[in-house]
Amino acid sequence: MLRRLFIGAVLATLGFAMSCAPAATATPDTIEVFGDTALLWGSYFERLAFPGQPLSEQHGKFVIEWVRQSDGTWLIQRFFRVPVPSPRPAAPGRAP
Repeated sequence: MLRRLFIGAVLATLGFAMSCAPAATATPDTIEVFGDTALLWGSYFERLAFPGQPLSEQHGKFVIEWVRQSDGTWLIQRFFRVPVPSPRPAAPGRAP
């Protein structure tokens, strides 16, 4: 359980806390541990504000690969984010 809390706390401090992200969440779904390697799977949402650009909303899935070091600490080896396109609005007069 402590391992999950630690990974969750570190995840909260990653790229989701950018100054251009007025709103952001990351939700871990699954943690798999294989010896000295752990995979954290989840989903994210962010509302981004860039100077001179309209507000943008993005959501998707992520996986973070953690590797345990010889001193027992866990460091991120890889971090993948895959945006998921927003559903298209239904055409007028058609049911979704």
